[in-house]
Amino acid sequence: MGTEQGRTGAKMASAALLTGRALAGLSPEHARAASYEIDVMLAGTPERSEKISGYRGTPVTLDVVDDEHAIYAISSHERRDNPCLVWIGTEDVNDSARTTGTFKNLCGGDPQSRLMRAEYRDDMYHGPRVFVTGIRVCTNNKETRVKGFQLRGKRIEDDGGLAALTNSPGPTRLASGGRHRPQRSDHVNDPENPADYRNNCKEWHAWADCPQSHQVAIGLIGHFEAGKEPRSLTGVQLQCRNVSQSYVSARPK
Repeated sequence: MGTEQGRTGAKMASAALLTGRALAGLSPEHARAASYEIDVMLAGTPERSEKISGYRGTPVTLDVVDDEHAIYAISSHERRDNPCLVWIGTEDVNDSARTTGTFKNLCGGDPQSRLMRAEYRDDMYHGPRVFVTGIRVCTNNKETRVKGFQLRGKRIEDDGGLAALTNSPGPTRLASGGRHRPQRSDHVNDPENPADYRNNCKEWHAWADCPQSHQVAIGLIGHFEAGKEPRSLTGVQLQCRNVSQSYVSARPK
């Protein structure tokens, strides 16, 4: 499992690195820390989203097991048109400099596609301390392979509560240079819900959301088709936990 030095401007390494040595890299000028006045913690037993976005398959869980990290990004690579490698990026809910990630590779070899990545960035488009609370996928014309992601998120406020994203400035940022296709994407061109997708994205599926309004995603359950590798991702669910104040004194201003 690799480590990133802050999420702003983060980018995935080459496909070869993804299969072994590292997950992500960052230009030094973007490696900046941000901590907050009120600490929060992730509490309670993880709960799954009620729905699967896409199609049920063999479930594989990706998560970072602690009380501090939540998801801000998801990405995928393909081999022979099969979306067989999935990665999630997580960030400490109290310190934006502490980011990490984990991935599952069912490609049976090095991925060969361009990176497909959707994320909330600590920048002018979304602001700091925003984490995923919902996800939906787009599938190809056979409706079996995941060819796009779109995210929903909420911001952790100064009082430790969660707030919906509103008035996010600027256009949606597609992490790997993809183009918007409003005729196919059903409101995918939404600055508050970042997305990325491939040319053969045909149908967007129902959202898989955290079951409670005070939760953020801490893990992803990827559903993969059976058989020999490369095995395609067919659907996703979220694992979510409650956000609550950690009952420590506020940081000095």
